[in-house]
Amino acid sequence: MNTISTGDHYLKADSSLAQDIELIEKNQETLKQFTGHLLQAIEKDYLLIIATPLTEDGNLHILISFACAIAGYNTNLIVVPENQAGQTLGSVQKSATLLDYKGQHKAGEKLCEDISHYADAIVEQVLATTDLQ
Repeated sequence: MNTISTGDHYLKADSSLAQDIELIEKNQETLKQFTGHLLQAIEKDYLLIIATPLTEDGNLHILISFACAIAGYNTNLIVVPENQAGQTLGSVQKSATLLDYKGQHKAGEKLCEDISHYADAIVEQVLATTDLQ
């Protein structure tokens, strides 16, 4: 059985996963931003909000799921429709950072350089060691 290792997490390799990996490889920069911001949100204990348009093509969950598998599942992340992002950001009870669905910083704490480099290295290593033969 072919697997992809993301630390303590293992994903089965099947045809749908091969399509997911292709999407991930095409969107590495977004994945790196999601992973970096998620790692930082865990470390600094704030909420990461990702805003997505209602017309998004449905692949965002793949990138977010992969970032969560790398960073470890946690409760520091919510995904909201972009038309509710400002309201959500204003109503949270703790510090929060807002990203758009492409991983671009919109509000809150910016990604620190050290964590950005760490996330880049992790994503590149995971993708380099992925075996889908």
